[in-house]
Amino acid sequence: MVHEFSADPNKLTEKPHHSEVGLIKQRFVRASVETVEDFIEDVGRGVSWSGGVFENNHLTNSSFISQSIFALDFDENLRPQDAIQRLRKYSVQPSAYYHTFSHNEKEDKIKFRLVLFLDTVIRNKALRNWIQDGLLKLYPEADQSASDAARFYYGGDKQGFVLSEEEIPLNLLTSVLDSDKLKGGGRMYKIGNNESYHDTGHELNRNSILSNNKATVLNNGKWIPEEKEEYRQELKDQMYNRTINWEKLEERVNIFHDFMHREERLRYSELLGLAQNMA
Repeated sequence: MVHEFSADPNKLTEKPHHSEVGLIKQRFVRASVETVEDFIEDVGRGVSWSGGVFENNHLTNSSFISQSIFALDFDENLRPQDAIQRLRKYSVQPSAYYHTFSHNEKEDKIKFRLVLFLDTVIRNKALRNWIQDGLLKLYPEADQSASDAARFYYGGDKQGFVLSEEEIPLNLLTSVLDSDKLKGGGRMYKIGNNESYHDTGHELNRNSILSNNKATVLNNGKWIPEEKEEYRQELKDQMYNRTINWEKLEERVNIFHDFMHREERLRYSELLGLAQNMA
């Protein structure tokens, strides 16, 4: 898969002064890589980059087009191996990391960026923001201000480390980020359907929970009575007209009770549990 992103053709040899930021952003152009190794070699040579692709190469949130490369910025609050292991616990293998210009191991100033290559091009900005927000929830030690689509990162002056050339499945990552431990009950919101953004260059992952024909709901949306009744009727039809004791079912299956009585929509992980219980 070809991964498109934005990059500054001028390589830096040190962290620039704040007054140079505007000029650097103006130089950004669309770039692409096929391997994590090629990407890490570029940033290790001082290439500044942004994971997003933008209209007319304008690095603004309103100009966002797409993104398949994500990153987290760490400034002395965590070591690379600890950051890597945190995602590996969920069977997610980060793609790479590299040290920044300010990194100084002798002085114990551990500064690096963790990079993730996804197997799907994200064209829905709300979904893009949801993923980045979820990663920051998973890593509170990371720079929490590095959340918007237009954020760009400086490269470094040291060769980075490739951890895996295998792209991270979008459905796996979203399942991790949608877990109870991360969202704390209040982070979900309604997003659009990634498949509604036609991708002529890459095939979307059709098995992704975020790329089916129905709108994906990860939100605080409300069930309306008609929706609940429609679902109940579908269950009746699928049970070949067998008599169902709904009250007893609610007593035995807590997730079904929540589905029928809780005002908020169920999350993906809960819907999966409901489906498994009803099978």
